[in-house]
Amino acid sequence: MDDNGVPDTSVNLFGLCIPGRDVLTNFIQVDDNMVTLMIEAPKYVAELSFFLLPGCVLPDDQGALLYYSVGPAFAEWQVLGAIANGRSSGIFRTGWPTNDSIDEASIITLGVRLEDIAALNNLDIGSQGVENRLIMAQHIAKDLCNFFSSLVQDNSTTGTKEVPSN
Repeated sequence: MDDNGVPDTSVNLFGLCIPGRDVLTNFIQVDDNMVTLMIEAPKYVAELSFFLLPGCVLPDDQGALLYYSVGPAFAEWQVLGAIANGRSSGIFRTGWPTNDSIDEASIITLGVRLEDIAALNNLDIGSQGVENRLIMAQHIAKDLCNFFSSLVQDNSTTGTKEVPSN
């Protein structure tokens, strides 16, 4: 309860950071196992960082699953990512700037629900986050290498390979 006798529904286990914005920790508890947070102007949020606040731990057999829902009904929830004690933070790409259903939304709701680690493992999202960028970088490097290789010409008179200068 706060000083006015109103129940305190804020939960300070988690933090959320959107590049260029203040860190958010004002999650609101909506039921026994879920907290939510409203995000304004979601079409400008390409990625976000979700983390456990310092000193906070989850039960060993649980992780925090991060969802989002678009209004006006806020009925369908989509998974963004997950964290747990062994991985207390993650950077997640939202896809919102290119999502037509979010283009018109002025607000989006993020939800966090504690789930069993086994359920998180079944969703195969535990390794998502920054790790998927490494795979993308490897694909880009391979494409670049293939492109440069396609420009190389064999010079049969000197026995060397040359890249055209024009």
